[in-house]
Amino acid sequence: MDAAIAKSGVKREDIFLVTKVWISNAGEEQAAKSIDESLRKLQNIDIFDFSLSDEDMTQIAKMNQHDAGTRDFGDPQFVKYLIETYG
Repeated sequence: MDAAIAKSGVKREDIFLVTKVWISNAGEEQAAKSIDESLRKLQNIDIFDFSLSDEDMTQIAKMNQHDAGTRDFGDPQFVKYLIETYG
């Protein structure tokens, strides 16, 4: 994680990381294990560890082209679209 912070250009003192501990993990030993697990789950922080193909980019470009942000679920054409698309 230190390498990711260094690459980000953000000062370490400007980063405030918060996690929660389940009540079932109460107590110093269990809480420490829970926190360690949370930190391990953070190791997907490298957002540049993948690549997109031209086909992927084409599919992404098609997304959300016609969505104005709201839907009228009573609109017969929209209901037909849902049935035809998702069964």
